[in-house]
Amino acid sequence: MTSYSRLVRNCLLMGTSLMPVAAMAQTAPAAQTEASAQEPESGSTSDIVVTALRRDTTVQSTPAAVTAISGEELVSRGITNIQSLAAAVPGVSFGKNIGQVHIAVRGIGSDSVVAGQDPRIAFYQDGVYIARPDAQAAGLFDVGSVQVLKGPQGTLYGRNATGGAVVVTSARPTDEVAGYLRAGYGNYNAVKLEMAASGPVTSTLSARFAVHYDRHDGYGRNTVTGTKIDDQDEIGARVSLLWKPVDGLEALTIADYSRQSDNSGALHYFGAAQPGTTPLGIRLGGIGLNNSRDIASDIDPKVDIKTWGISEQISYKGDWGSIKSVTAYRKLDSLNRVDVDGTSTCLLYTSDAADDGES
Repeated sequence: MTSYSRLVRNCLLMGTSLMPVAAMAQTAPAAQTEASAQEPESGSTSDIVVTALRRDTTVQSTPAAVTAISGEELVSRGITNIQSLAAAVPGVSFGKNIGQVHIAVRGIGSDSVVAGQDPRIAFYQDGVYIARPDAQAAGLFDVGSVQVLKGPQGTLYGRNATGGAVVVTSARPTDEVAGYLRAGYGNYNAVKLEMAASGPVTSTLSARFAVHYDRHDGYGRNTVTGTKIDDQDEIGARVSLLWKPVDGLEALTIADYSRQSDNSGALHYFGAAQPGTTPLGIRLGGIGLNNSRDIASDIDPKVDIKTWGISEQISYKGDWGSIKSVTAYRKLDSLNRVDVDGTSTCLLYTSDAADDGES
């Protein structure tokens, strides 16, 4: 059962030609951190096992336009969020706007901020389709691999996608005790923390636990309310259980949780949308700061996203062939609010809310 609600409050709604030029600022001066990184054991792409054809193959033997990056390579390149993936995958751009992920492959993507709209690039986490852009950035930690399929995709992964597909696979539980801890601190009081522990529980059961925390202070301030804006406060955790009762049979259970609650996604005023015009908010006595960091808004921007899910992957390989089943349930609660007119006048703001459960 899925329901969406979209609330648009109009204090005074006029023509868009009188609105200011504005932009969503999510990653204005980047927070620089120093974090430990492991060198990948091998830089060869043939070592990465991909599932672009719904079966395990290597990159070089896969007849598809696919780019695959291992978890070790992500760490060595310092890629810790979905925005920084753009530097590692040619022809692909990643970004966030008011808490929502926007992906474009070869120039094809979606910039809509409507909570219930499916994007043109399909996104999958551990074989499960993540339909809502609000929830797509939650799983990019303790990653086993990231695969990007370029070009139109059919129903191989469960839905048609105009531009391509992004497939994120988390690290699996190991038969031996293993783990890591990575931490970093930088300007704007940026703190990055990621850790994982994995190992056997019994002779047939192994487990893995991973958690990450990412936060930094606001890059600017709302001069009307005094609130710091464009900050980040996000935490996530994942538990995986791998059961191998008999040869050839595997049951992988994954449960994850993520929460983001901050004042990011502020809309910044950069002047009139048309030459020779004055935005209505300014005409009515409001303030519009032509500033790349600060804003003057009657309300604070808000991003509040909570998502969790559980999935079960059961696979069996025999002499006759193999079979695999993926069953999942996901839940998303999100609220994204922004002042559309970009001034201190109570003119227009939008508040998109999504309450989504999918199985």
